[in-house]
Amino acid sequence: MSATVVLTKIQYALLLVLVFLFPLFFLPVTPDFFDFNKTALLVVAGLALLVVWAVKSLYSERFSFFVTHFDVLILALALVFLLSSFIRTTNKMDAFLFPGVTTVILSLTLLYFLITQTVRLGEGRGDKLIVALFASGTVLSIFSLGNITGLLNKIPNLPAFVKQSTFYPAGSSLATFTFLVVLFVMAAVSLAHSRKKKAMFGVYTLFSTVFLFGAVAVFTQLLPGRPTELKLMPHGASWAIAVETLKVSPLGFGPGGFVAAFNQYRPVSYNATSVWSTRFGSSSNWYLGLFTEVGVVGFLAFAVLLWKALSFRYHRPALKSALVILALLFLAFPVNFLLLFVFYIVLALGGSIWGREVSLVSQDSPSRRVLPALLFVVVMGFVASVLFFGKKAYAAEVLYKIALDSAARNDGDGLFKSLVLAISENPRIDRYRIVFSQTNLLGLANELAKDEEMTEARRDKISRLAQAA
Repeated sequence: MSATVVLTKIQYALLLVLVFLFPLFFLPVTPDFFDFNKTALLVVAGLALLVVWAVKSLYSERFSFFVTHFDVLILALALVFLLSSFIRTTNKMDAFLFPGVTTVILSLTLLYFLITQTVRLGEGRGDKLIVALFASGTVLSIFSLGNITGLLNKIPNLPAFVKQSTFYPAGSSLATFTFLVVLFVMAAVSLAHSRKKKAMFGVYTLFSTVFLFGAVAVFTQLLPGRPTELKLMPHGASWAIAVETLKVSPLGFGPGGFVAAFNQYRPVSYNATSVWSTRFGSSSNWYLGLFTEVGVVGFLAFAVLLWKALSFRYHRPALKSALVILALLFLAFPVNFLLLFVFYIVLALGGSIWGREVSLVSQDSPSRRVLPALLFVVVMGFVASVLFFGKKAYAAEVLYKIALDSAARNDGDGLFKSLVLAISENPRIDRYRIVFSQTNLLGLANELAKDEEMTEARRDKISRLAQAA
């Protein structure tokens, strides 16, 4: 077996693991268990796939790409998010880390191209990716049913936070519900087209049933009065914010900047609504969110991409049905990273069937060895840079979580030291500095409240606390 074949199998195996793991992945080592860690997983997996692809090109001495109908539009959307992040987003960390929507879009763009370069090489590989997605949805649905019915409480040795009724590995009840709805539609359409295949008919019947029960159960948790009841920003207020933002810039307020746009442009009528005291971090739906954060340019880029995707001829009816339901969910709810993940996978699987391979270097060209080697060097440099800065950002979040845990235990020294380390790892995060300032102010207040003689040592300590605050 040649090295190229082995590397292709490794690349495909990594794709399967990522598709299965992404909806379920969380880590309790950062303040945000879910979206932040899903983004980190997506980045790391994307970089690993990129390295395997570069090594494979180096071994095969081929410098070619498989191009599809969606490539230009996918790149255009990613470019709009990137430009808007640098030009419009006031705090760049909002775009790239919290909530990090630009990082997600860029990582999904990379994943899209890596899927199109891999799936085309083997029959049935696209179907296996869908099965991996279904398997992940099955686990998520069963977990949600166990959580809602209280069965998880009867399982010993599970962490306490996992047994909470508000806990969902997907990140939220809304993300879980919308994800299961998409999977149910895909499974139901596949079921309708597999009646002549008894084995597949039974499999899709099982998937459809599990997804349906899971979606209905989670939907009940979105109803009013539930701990995870659905609260959406009024569409009128979302539209008003989007319009006011467009008056300022065609590139919007910048990715991750919806909260700032909300604070600045929310209409007076919003104060008369039932959610007047809520500060929303996203618009009422994805389309208005695009208008607000990346402007009319970003909205048009996504609209053209969606229109072309919906008018495309797919080899699997389930892919077309998934895009239709995704377009409707984007209209009804704020976007979540899990829906975007499914959207890009569906586009990649659909586009990979009707594309064509473009070779940039002929086999008899003297540069056929030079260009793959140059590509490998560039890829390794890019991966090293992303991992270096990404590691610092992730380490800072871990330290911040340690600081919050120290505060919950009334461990002042642990809180102070962890915050100092977090700021040193990533000094551009305002949350760290705000909490650090409050910590020093609290220490200053406690020191001043002591009924003790004002010695020189106390004066020095008070002075240091005030300066740090």
